[in-house]
Amino acid sequence: MCFNETMKIGRDQLKLDERPVVGGMLAVLRQLWRRNRIVNRHVSHWTRKIGNTMIVLTRLFPLPRTRPFSYLGICVALFFTFFASNAYPENLTNAPGDLLIFFKQAINSPPDIEKYVVKRTNLLLPANVKQPGSTSFEYLEGALSGTNFFLQFLPDPDLPADTNALNNISVRSGSSTFEIGGHGIIYGTGENGLTEDVKAQYQLSRQILSMGTEEIELGTVKWSGNDFTAKNILGKDVHGSLLVSNNLPFRMELSLADKSFPYGAVEYTYATPEGSFAGYPSKFVKSINNDNGDGLKPLAEIKFKSVLLATQNLDAAFFSEDRFADRIRYTNVFSNSDYYVSKTKSKQLVMANSLGQTGGITNRNSRAVIYSVLIFVTLLPLAILLTWSVRKTKHQTK
Repeated sequence: MCFNETMKIGRDQLKLDERPVVGGMLAVLRQLWRRNRIVNRHVSHWTRKIGNTMIVLTRLFPLPRTRPFSYLGICVALFFTFFASNAYPENLTNAPGDLLIFFKQAINSPPDIEKYVVKRTNLLLPANVKQPGSTSFEYLEGALSGTNFFLQFLPDPDLPADTNALNNISVRSGSSTFEIGGHGIIYGTGENGLTEDVKAQYQLSRQILSMGTEEIELGTVKWSGNDFTAKNILGKDVHGSLLVSNNLPFRMELSLADKSFPYGAVEYTYATPEGSFAGYPSKFVKSINNDNGDGLKPLAEIKFKSVLLATQNLDAAFFSEDRFADRIRYTNVFSNSDYYVSKTKSKQLVMANSLGQTGGITNRNSRAVIYSVLIFVTLLPLAILLTWSVRKTKHQTK
């Protein structure tokens, strides 16, 4: 809304020459609030309270009529309006209008996400089976566009910051698949542990951004009301049924077409206001059925920290290794079962099929460990033998 339009509201609609400073200020706020509420319904709880309060207070100030003070009221109103209009959180300003439609579209194919941060908690494993020092939750940051994605594991924000933390990043950019760990990048081609891990991390990204339905094949969902049919990534027919509460998704049940019971369910919780996470719920919990007669058991909880929808389609270049260039110092390659590492000085790739041929930065630490173990295993028995021999000689001399 421009300044001239605001002044027109003041003169023609509110008759500010007949209102005092407080009345003029509150009247302008009331009209701006009413217009803004139509344009953007996803306002914060406190903004909504203030706006409704303005409507009431404008009727309570029949003070003397003074034109200068009325225009002063306009200025004050414009200041507060500018402040309020710029106080929306980033996630809220790019939230979709209809969250139920957005939800159904995300099940079929998530929108392009420029950045998201979540906390994922593993609910399936009991606490007594965790390894010492491990945690049941992890913080993740990533982006996604179709089959292109990156997913990075973040440090726990509740622990002291470690500026040297170089967390693993899994990436697919077009036909290129790679992971970044420490200061190295490892490309993967064919079938091997790296390419399988990238596939797993992509499915984890899908779990987060497809509302907990990562097993559904992209683009196969056909909605009929609040039910849908689709294919899963194994080619099997899937049926989904969505329960809605207050025009918001509440619970989804998923079942195979040839089964009478659900194999999974997802329950959703939305923040206040509902569009706080760009259309996504504030959290959801996915449960699965292990066919052991125990029914559905919680698998994981996803809590969104932030979501930024892309304003345009993200191409493969957005996910290229160039965005991580400051971390990369050497390059390795995993081609099917063959592993190639770069030499420290020449950066030439050589096959790591023997200890003597590695010569790469990647394996320098592991080689040091191997050498230390070999030295320890060799020298320790020798030292024990020499000590025993010296003591035996002294004993015979006596």
